[in-house]
Amino acid sequence: MINVNNNSTNRGIAFDGFGKRLKEARKLSGKTQDDLAPNIGVTKNTLSRYEREDIEPTATVIALISVVLGISADWLLTGEGQMYRGDWGVMPSISAEEQRLVHTFQKLPPEEKRAVELIIDRLACFADIRKPEL
Repeated sequence: MINVNNNSTNRGIAFDGFGKRLKEARKLSGKTQDDLAPNIGVTKNTLSRYEREDIEPTATVIALISVVLGISADWLLTGEGQMYRGDWGVMPSISAEEQRLVHTFQKLPPEEKRAVELIIDRLACFADIRKPEL
């Protein structure tokens, strides 16, 4: 169980792998440690220590990470269940290639994201036209 103190050396079972999951979620979101740290109220050094599992985050920080990255706190703590939060709706598991595409998309500047969205929308319209009626 995660301790509410940052100086704990007794790691609970739920803490195992926390840092790896945090780093994975952060990278999939396209955020650097410099991007994420101020959004969860910690320094880059503290975030780095969470990812290395040198220290445990407080419950408040875990909640903030969950909100900012849009991930399930349960998944973050235990590695079980879906990575993405339920309030996004059901997020199906996606392949490594799809994760790579999402990660790449998140790094694009806003104007390029909009261009990609327009292309996808047009392809989706075209695909709807081609669908055979059942």
